[in-house]
Amino acid sequence: MMHIVWQRRHIAWILVFMPAIFGYSLTGNGGEDGSVGESQKMTLAACCDRDPGKDINTLGAAGNDEPEGIWSDGTTMWVADDQFGGDEKIYAYAMASGDRDPGKDFDTLDDAGNGEPEGIWSDGTTMWVADDPWFGEKIFAYTLATRARDPDKDINTLEAAANDNPEGIWSDGSTMWVADMSDEKIYAYTMATGARDSGKDINTLDEAGNDDPTGIWSDGTTMWVADGSDARIYAYSLTPGVRDPGKDIDTLDDAGNDSPTGIWSDGTTMWVADDFDHKIYAYDMPPPSTATTAPTIHSLTAGRGSFTITWAAPSSTGGSVVTAYDLRYIASNAPDKADANWTVVDDIWTTGSGALSYGVTGLTGGRRYDVQVRAVIGSGEGPWSVAHAVTTMVRAPATTDFNGDGRTDFIDFFLFADAFGSTDPRFDLDGNGRVDFADFFRFVDAFGT
Repeated sequence: MMHIVWQRRHIAWILVFMPAIFGYSLTGNGGEDGSVGESQKMTLAACCDRDPGKDINTLGAAGNDEPEGIWSDGTTMWVADDQFGGDEKIYAYAMASGDRDPGKDFDTLDDAGNGEPEGIWSDGTTMWVADDPWFGEKIFAYTLATRARDPDKDINTLEAAANDNPEGIWSDGSTMWVADMSDEKIYAYTMATGARDSGKDINTLDEAGNDDPTGIWSDGTTMWVADGSDARIYAYSLTPGVRDPGKDIDTLDDAGNDSPTGIWSDGTTMWVADDFDHKIYAYDMPPPSTATTAPTIHSLTAGRGSFTITWAAPSSTGGSVVTAYDLRYIASNAPDKADANWTVVDDIWTTGSGALSYGVTGLTGGRRYDVQVRAVIGSGEGPWSVAHAVTTMVRAPATTDFNGDGRTDFIDFFLFADAFGSTDPRFDLDGNGRVDFADFFRFVDAFGT
C-alpha cells in the first residue's frame, strides 16, 4: 500500500538538500524585515548539549529501519516502526545499554489493523499507538504488560476531527494531544471518552515555522514538538499554547540528527529518533522554568488614554528572587492576538522597595485593552498572568467634590442631581460622555469622603 506520509517525508528530504545542491535558500527569515513584534530576552542558557553516551545505536541492526514514536518507562525504550511495506511493530530496547529486548516487542499491531504506527505513549499500563493509514486514522490501545489489544480504550474520533495525519502523541492522563503533520497543529482529545477538546489545541505551529511536526513530549508545562524538516525541536507553553523559543532544542542539525521523528524525555535527557540514521540521539534538556507561577493582577484603573495596574508577586518562584516585571497589552478586539502583536513594556518594576504598580500612557481614549504581566527571575521570564481588561477614558475623571469645599456631601449630591442626564463633564465621573447611573454609583462610593 502506498504510504503518503513516507512520500512527504522523503520529498521533505529532497527539499532539505536542494539548497546545498543548487546554492539557494528555500526559506525566508520570518517577517519581511526579519523582526519579531515582541522583544525577547534570552530565557535560558544555550541549549542543548549532546549526550552521546545515552544514544541507542542498535536500531539498524535490529531491522528497525523506520523509527517513529518512542516511549520509555525509564528502563525499556519502545520504538514504533513504520517501515514502508514492512514491520508494523514496536521494538523494545534496554535503556541503559541500548541492547535489544525482543521479549517486550509489540507484534500484535498487524493483526489489529494498526498498519501504519506513528506516535506512541503509555501511562505504564496501556500503550496507545497512533495510526496513519489512507483512511480511518485512529489511536489503538494495547495492554503494556501483555501487548494484547484493549479496544475499549481506542480513540476513534481523529478522522471526524480532520486529524488526518497523526504523528506524535502525548498525554497528561486526562487529555491526549496528537500532532498532525499536514495541518501543522496539535489536536486535543479527552482520554476517557475520546471526545474532541478543541480548547486545548495548539494552533501556533504554522506561524512558528514548525511545518513538519512529528514527535511530541511534555513535562506538563512545556510542549516540545520535533520538526522533521527543520531538524529542530520547538517549544510551546502547554497552556495556552504560545511559543516559548527559549526552550527550543536547536542542536540537532549540528549532531547530524536531520530527520527527527519520535521524542521522549525523563526530564533531564531528551531522546530523539531519526528515521534516516536508524538511531536515537540523546541531548541534555533545557533547565526548568525559574518562575513556576504567574503574578496576579489586583486592579486596573482607567485614566484619560491611560491605565494604572497593580499586581501581586508570583506565589512560587522556584526559590529565586524576582528582579523585574514585564507588562504587555493589546486592543481587546484585535483580530490576531499572537505574541508578536502585543506591545511589551520591559522592566516596569525592578528590585527594590517600590510598590507593584505601573502606569501606561499614550493610549487611545475609549478603547478596551487586554493586559498581562510576568515576573523576571535572573535572566529567565516566567509565564504571563491571566489577561485582565480595562477601557481607557476619553476625558480625565471628574472629582466628586463639585463645590470645592474639600468634602463630598449633600451639597455635592444636589449639584449632581441637577446635572443628572446631562453631558456636563464636571459630573461625568466615568468619562463616557453622559451623566448617568454609572456616575451616580461612583458618587455614592465617594460620599462622605
